Amino acid sequence: APWPRPRMGGVPLAGLTSAQVEERRRALPERHETSSIPLRAIVRRNVLTLINAITLGFLVLILIAGAWNDALFAGVIAINAVIGIVQEWRAKRVLDRLALLIAPRASVRRDGASVEIPADDVVPDDIVELQPGDQIVADGELVEARGLAIDESILTGESNHVARGVGDAVYSGAYCASGAGVYRVTAVGDAAYANRLTRTAKQATDQRSPLQLDIDRLLRALLLSMIPLSAALLIAFRIHATDFQQAAETATA
Repeated sequence: APWPRPRMGGVPLAGLTSAQVEERRRALPERHETSSIPLRAIVRRNVLTLINAITLGFLVLILIAGAWNDALFAGVIAINAVIGIVQEWRAKRVLDRLALLIAPRASVRRDGASVEIPADDVVPDDIVELQPGDQIVADGELVEARGLAIDESILTGESNHVARGVGDAVYSGAYCASGAGVYRVTAVGDAAYANRLTRTAKQATDQRSPLQLDIDRLLRALLLSMIPLSAALLIAFRIHATDFQQAAETATA
């Protein structure tokens, strides 16, 4: 059975009717997926690259030639890929935590009664009740409060609880630390603070730095220059009758 929710001073707001809920649900825009990039995509993005493909080709060549001592360069590429995977995996874990900011259920007042519903079913103007430990599932404005203190540490980094009263704004992702309250929902889904924060973080991780862009341009220029140089190198090997192992070592270098 749901945890009992006491009536707080005065006559509580009755909340939306079923017809009003359906009307607001139809007016909501389509919600975007907030889950972060899967691990397999992270691995693929860091392993299946052009420079790794070229390096692997030369590694096979040098191993066929039996020059094992010259194969150590592949370790640098492998370490670089592992570092990239680990860094993106750590970022993924942070984004996944942000995606879990929205509580799975909420207690709302509808048709004059308090009901438990999934957080995704909350709509604007819903009247949501708060008890200690409840997470705020959508942005809203407090309409009732009794000794209410909100923990916003996961949003702001501030560990101290913040006292909130009637008329104050509350944001998705925070939770009720003590007291009780009721708030009217003002933003849900993509418009809610937690989802906007998640999208901003995801966009930031997808942006490449100026240094990365410069390196990409340099790599493209070097790869283009490798085509005529490779042809010239093959001609030189043919002219000097270079044996296979020495040719492989020289080409790899």
